[in-house]
Amino acid sequence: MAPIPATTAEPRSEASPFRLFQAINGFQLTEAISSAIELDIFTAVAAGHNTAKALAAERRVAERGVRILCDFLVVNGFLRKSGDQYSLSEDSAVFLDSRSPTYMGSCVKFLLTDEIRQSFHDLTNAVRRGGCEQT
Repeated sequence: MAPIPATTAEPRSEASPFRLFQAINGFQLTEAISSAIELDIFTAVAAGHNTAKALAAERRVAERGVRILCDFLVVNGFLRKSGDQYSLSEDSAVFLDSRSPTYMGSCVKFLLTDEIRQSFHDLTNAVRRGGCEQT
């Protein structure tokens, strides 16, 4: 009688590059949020300027640029889109509409100051030295 071959089915790996790509591209979302706050896009959408054309006119920016920014914010869950109309996600309505009592745009602006960003720009050398040098 021939031996029964052993099955070598290995458990399926849970490894995924998703978190790595998310981390590497994290700066893109940071810059998009920063731009949207600077242009007060969330407040404009909440006030009814909810198409790229209306936002462009209200904020005096290029329609194509604001559409690309808003679509990126849709993909990342900060805006919703139905047809050509944008609306705020619940988090954006609470924290990113400047008329909200819980508005956090000022906090975001502080956390994204050039000084704080610069501290992370040369992180590899800071780790090598054991800290950041003050200039």
